[in-house]
Amino acid sequence: MIRYRSGYFFALFFTSLALSTASELSTTILQVPDGGTANISLSTYNKTQNEDQAFTELININDSANFAITVNDIPTEVSFVIIQLHAYMHNASMSYNKTSIKRTPGNFVIGTNIGLYVDTTGVADTVVYASNENNFEIAGLVAVVAYRYDGNVCVKEYIKIFIKSILYTYTPSPGGCNMEFDIKRSPFQKLFYNHATVTVDAQPAAVPNIGNFELPCEKYPLQHDAYRMYLPEQDFSNETYFSAIANMLTVRDIERNADFIPASIYGSPMRRVFSVYPGTGSIHGMVARFGSQSAAYVPIVTYGCDSSSWSNSCSMLTTTFSKVLCALTFFIGIFVTMRGQYYFKTSMFLMGLLFGGFIGYILGTSIGTFDITGVLVSALVIGTMSSLLWFVLWSCLSSPIPSLMLSGLTLGTFFFCLFYFTIPGGERWRAQQPSRNPEVSIRVWRRDEALSHTASSRWYGPPVASINVVRSFGLLYLEVNAYFCLIFASFLTVSILIFSLIPLAGNIICFTTLGAYATILSIDYYCGASFKYILLNAIRRVTVSDFNVAVIQPPYQDKDVLLTVFWSFLVILGLYKQCATNWNRAPFPPSSPILVRDTEHAPLLGGQRYRSRYRSFNNPRFHYENSSELRF
Repeated sequence: MIRYRSGYFFALFFTSLALSTASELSTTILQVPDGGTANISLSTYNKTQNEDQAFTELININDSANFAITVNDIPTEVSFVIIQLHAYMHNASMSYNKTSIKRTPGNFVIGTNIGLYVDTTGVADTVVYASNENNFEIAGLVAVVAYRYDGNVCVKEYIKIFIKSILYTYTPSPGGCNMEFDIKRSPFQKLFYNHATVTVDAQPAAVPNIGNFELPCEKYPLQHDAYRMYLPEQDFSNETYFSAIANMLTVRDIERNADFIPASIYGSPMRRVFSVYPGTGSIHGMVARFGSQSAAYVPIVTYGCDSSSWSNSCSMLTTTFSKVLCALTFFIGIFVTMRGQYYFKTSMFLMGLLFGGFIGYILGTSIGTFDITGVLVSALVIGTMSSLLWFVLWSCLSSPIPSLMLSGLTLGTFFFCLFYFTIPGGERWRAQQPSRNPEVSIRVWRRDEALSHTASSRWYGPPVASINVVRSFGLLYLEVNAYFCLIFASFLTVSILIFSLIPLAGNIICFTTLGAYATILSIDYYCGASFKYILLNAIRRVTVSDFNVAVIQPPYQDKDVLLTVFWSFLVILGLYKQCATNWNRAPFPPSSPILVRDTEHAPLLGGQRYRSRYRSFNNPRFHYENSSELRF
């Protein structure tokens, strides 16, 4: 639920830097027929490098083809490999033997991002089998990630020294403590998404067997760190898809290119829930750590929408009504930004429409029986009723309180939505790996276990103080519903108090901020940026079950940077224009004609005297010269 915003204005620089330094894919594409073979050679394996190394091959798989993936020239230093198959938008399957690929239960895995664990101790070649599950050709990427251990292990007399040796020399096995997935060792992840959330599950890693010694999973739990990297917005090309996967294969690649995602204080530490952003691809990785060693799970990708119909499922504007409403919002936003305070009653009617529409959208979404058009209509109806209620109260009470309350509530709600949108949500990995010293690693792990035991008995979080602070702040105060409501009420209270102290300046800030946001919101819907989720994420938080554990952290890329600049420009321009026009005017107009007491300059004739008693709010001379005579 929490997110990381710092440095977003340099997102383009970091993205280009990551793409330029990560793994480069070959431009040659191998055509794989039925009965064919995709060969991956490890002859270029760097024996002087102790970290995991990846080897890739782009392929095109013929329709309904069954083929083999062979790994050759495996060095003796490699203890195991994870053989991965990534298919673009369509399912493929993998198995350890040729017959299991024909749906033998428990012996195959199917999906778009899948992989198998293979122990390569004492072997130079290995093979697994794969199949195209479609009656048409698909594009794929075969990847082999090789892992090794350092030196020889000598089993000591004392179990403490034995554990030290394991910590120092052995790489954990991703998915080795599987209890739910079909394959015994499941180094892959499973992903599910709906209209509001993306859920990623993985199985715990295991410490490898040392000779005849088998360490139980429940006694030696490992640390699991989740990561997420965004693809460019509205980019559905297979080149970008495979390039992103190549940048998330090894532990070093994941730490360099992705954002660390802390676990929730609720539920399993092997699960992460994210807010979905249709049309923006995201690639999810997980790293298992034990002592000084680490291993990466198979990365998994989603666009949050149906790949068979980009235009209908990945676009927010799917109906004519929504497109017309979006265009109308643009012009209304410009009007409120530039002339909101001058045409006060019109702008306040629009504020009531916005605040009531926000409530109506929440109610329409909660009912669950409306389509998008029905939700928008319900929002408009309730928004109109809210505006009419403000007008009646303002007219009957002859008081500025209804206007003050409406402006304060609307702007306070928006600022809270903005706060919820921008709070920290994890960090780029910054030299936070566990110590290379096994004794230090054990002590840090136990200390972190003790500190986090009160939050979740199953959480073995990263042993870094900064991460725990970020996790505690965001998750504790916004995952818990009581804290969420308390912070929301605080925003409303502070906003109303500020409006009561500086009503004119508060009104101008309200009109320019919300008017400028309405302007860029319509552009956002057409270009596929992320500013719409300032409101949508808050609506999801209220209407979607278990959304409190979701990681918000929306993408912030080139389109979002440009819209931020444009939003700032509109706010500054609107503030200047409205201050120049309205600064000496009364902050609120009279709700009805106000009778002005007679002075020595009052006309003696009845008709002229009657007309002089009434002043209009839009009469500049009245407000600039005699504003002190207003009686509310």
